[in-house]
Amino acid sequence: MAAHFPPTPPSFQEIQRKVEHDFAGVAANGAQGFVFFVNQPLTIGDRQSLPSASGMTTVEIYRLERLRALVDSPKGCGIRLEYLRIPMTEPKQWAFCSAMNYDVVRN
Repeated sequence: MAAHFPPTPPSFQEIQRKVEHDFAGVAANGAQGFVFFVNQPLTIGDRQSLPSASGMTTVEIYRLERLRALVDSPKGCGIRLEYLRIPMTEPKQWAFCSAMNYDVVRN
């Protein structure tokens, strides 16, 4: 896993260099996949070119909107509370418990 959270918007080439640099750790650590988190918007073309640039098929890219969707989901309530100090309303607590219970029952 790798992350890139620059304080200012980087160019796509900077993001691509970061992915390629961090991807070198996959072979060094015997990993079977690669996950990259970046707090920047990426076009569909950008997202498609990053995995091909890595030379590996098991690559997940979590970009700005995908991260926001995860944090805003019921399962993201714990993250919002712990790291952003956004309290859970009662309906959000029920949604969080329901989502987590579903995972426990399903597995």
